[in-house]
Amino acid sequence: MNFLNRFENFLIDELNIHTSQKIIVAVSGGVDSMVLLNMLMQTKHQIAVAHCNFCLRGEESNGDNELIKLFCNENNIQFFDKIFDTNSFTKENKIGIQEAARIIRYEWFNELLANYHFNFIATAHHLNDVTETLLFNITRGTGISGLHGIPIRNNNIIRPLLFATKDEIIEYAKENNISFRDDSSNNKNKYSRNKIRNLVVPVLKEINPLLEEHVHSLTNQITFIEKIYRSHIEEIWNNIHIKKNDTIEVPISELIQLHQLPYYLFEFLSPFGFNFSQTTEIISSLNEQSGKRFFSSTHLLLKDRKSIFITPVLNKTSIEICIEKGEDLITFNDAILKIEYLNIDTEINYTSNVFYFDLDSIVFPIKIRSWNNADKFVPLGMNNYKKVSDFFIDEKLSLIEKNEAIICCSNDGNIISILPYRIDNRNKISSDSKNILKITFVGA
Repeated sequence: MNFLNRFENFLIDELNIHTSQKIIVAVSGGVDSMVLLNMLMQTKHQIAVAHCNFCLRGEESNGDNELIKLFCNENNIQFFDKIFDTNSFTKENKIGIQEAARIIRYEWFNELLANYHFNFIATAHHLNDVTETLLFNITRGTGISGLHGIPIRNNNIIRPLLFATKDEIIEYAKENNISFRDDSSNNKNKYSRNKIRNLVVPVLKEINPLLEEHVHSLTNQITFIEKIYRSHIEEIWNNIHIKKNDTIEVPISELIQLHQLPYYLFEFLSPFGFNFSQTTEIISSLNEQSGKRFFSSTHLLLKDRKSIFITPVLNKTSIEICIEKGEDLITFNDAILKIEYLNIDTEINYTSNVFYFDLDSIVFPIKIRSWNNADKFVPLGMNNYKKVSDFFIDEKLSLIEKNEAIICCSNDGNIISILPYRIDNRNKISSDSKNILKITFVGA
């Protein structure tokens, strides 16, 4: 079977891509992408070309653009190109050049797909790239997800040359007189990937000339193993965590039963932005005093007495609201207070989120705020003051529940309730009450 037939079979059998689907081809001007473009032109797909000028190689970059633009004009192919200030993006985001180029090109590719209604972006990755990626990931440290190489398809990104080696691609280009340009930066060992490509891989191929094929076979096996692994992790996670609104609770007693806990916990926490180093610190804190906090870019993890709690970092504004007499609905952050003014003959139904007060014992406006360490009140059923912090301890509230508690104060400074937990005994309904204030609390 010739190279083009293998390509066509790979498109259909492995990628499930058919001629009715529209493809944008990412073309750099190098041999890989020019061969990919040539082969897709022969498959009768509707195609367009996208070229990124990263402004990293001066006139050489401009020459790449001119070659591709001329080729597309001669072959009546829709052409998109864009100039990127890659160096500025790198400095602003404090990342490497190659990572910056990857981010900005894929963002632009996705814009093209959406704006011009194409189905896929095709890139020219091949088996040598899989080998380099695997070695690169191993060198810098990776988990199982870094060992499966490059997927042939990632949502709307397809890689139709992942059946072929670089030598096969170059041979096809020679046989078909395909014009392309060499990227001189590929010969410089400035970047880690180039060192692997130019220095490490040749030595390994001296040991085994079939290196790329064997690495490809290995990554296929790892992909299969990873599916089993992910299924197991998901099953354990579903069995041990409790989700309430945006907060996730994981009992410490469940965690410590897991063999190889660092690896389990890393897989549990990595979707929330926590890294392996933080995972180790979290495990060390499990036997320590409660209250330790760990932050990722998106989430807060609190270690409490019996559980760890994971909640989004929401950056909510401080609560400081006044409720005037007569107001009937207050919203703040993600909570709602429904307020009703009733007479003493009204039927009272106590539920967990409904609170009743002697209306005449309250001095308006009622003030809503977050709690602080100096707060104290007389909990319902008691006659003496108790610090709010001590009340939380007695109620065995988690740190997250404490942080989300809401203080309602009468205008004379007295706390009338801690929502959604307890009212103040001084504001309860009694036989002398004539009017009732009903507050229904719907929390976040």
